[in-house]
Amino acid sequence: MISYLFPPAAETSGLVVAKRIHSWGLPVDVIANEAPAGREPDPGAVTVAGPTVGHVVRLKGRRNKLADWQNVERFASRGLRKIRALEAEGRRYGSVYSRSMMPSSHVLAALYKLEHREVPWIAEFSDPLVLDTRGDRRRAPAEGEIADRLRAALREAGVEPPGVDEMFELVEALVYAFADEIVFTNENQRDLMLGLVPHEELRARAARHAIVAAHPAPAPELYVATPVSTGFDGDVVNIGYFGVFYGVRSAAALLAPWTRLDAGERASVRLHLYVPKPDAVREQVSAMGLGDCVEVHPFVPYLEFLNITTQLDWLVVADSAARDHHGANPYLPSKLSDYLGSGTPVWGIVEEGSPMDRIRGLTTTPLGDDEAALALLRRIVRDHVPR
Repeated sequence: MISYLFPPAAETSGLVVAKRIHSWGLPVDVIANEAPAGREPDPGAVTVAGPTVGHVVRLKGRRNKLADWQNVERFASRGLRKIRALEAEGRRYGSVYSRSMMPSSHVLAALYKLEHREVPWIAEFSDPLVLDTRGDRRRAPAEGEIADRLRAALREAGVEPPGVDEMFELVEALVYAFADEIVFTNENQRDLMLGLVPHEELRARAARHAIVAAHPAPAPELYVATPVSTGFDGDVVNIGYFGVFYGVRSAAALLAPWTRLDAGERASVRLHLYVPKPDAVREQVSAMGLGDCVEVHPFVPYLEFLNITTQLDWLVVADSAARDHHGANPYLPSKLSDYLGSGTPVWGIVEEGSPMDRIRGLTTTPLGDDEAALALLRRIVRDHVPR
């Protein structure tokens, strides 16, 4: 398993990898990077992968800039040496699995695959690499000895699509050319990414090897592994939102329907926001006059988060507004799998045609439709039975 981000790094991609490992129940070694600078690690999250994890090799270096080919080469070259050392000690690997983000994971896996053609490579994409969330192309040159070696391997395989001097195009091309299984989290993501491949034969190969697999749910025992005393008022409806407000996700958009609840309704409901920058969100909540019914909390460690989801009456998750940028929304919120495993009802605020729009078992309202959101809020308050 190659995962640049892996617990205790408090990053979504590494947690998805850990959940996949647990779902397999197979022995694995992991090549990862140190937890990146700028965010506190989450030591408890190391238990998510379960007991089948053997060696976890953590490469030195705390940089985590997305468009940084020098860092990619550092991780890939050091990681390959570590794998060779493990094999020299007698470790044998029946397959290699890599997941982006970060792209570094796929580069190391590609180097290993080129040395071990007989070993199946499974590569998973969390999101499109070539395009950002607004549909613009990411730009970063791929210059160095490893980049040259990988481009030569593509040429030898008969693949020389335009653009592989760019980092993100190169990484995607490597996966499409050499991976034995290419994992996308949803159909929209698959169709968008493959539709951007300019090389017809490469696109066809990638389509043949593509599968769709949504994020795995955590193991049930993880929801009770770290009990949290929340102090929630059992006489009101407690609704929880866990996430980040930035760019395409706006706190104001989520909160707008709450401003239209009457005094009696507001007294009967609490929205709990768990966010990484609580002070800024509290200011926004106060400015909108919602201090009486919206409580803002700091982010909590992953196992605490799982336990809190079981204590709430509802959980809310919102799509990113992406259809205008991509034609079809390619993003499936990874937190949805955590929500669905909790047993708590889930309110999805969905963009039409998005991956979340197709998930069964959710109560949904359209993204941007404040009237529908307000109607659902009022129904939730009306139907609530105190604990």
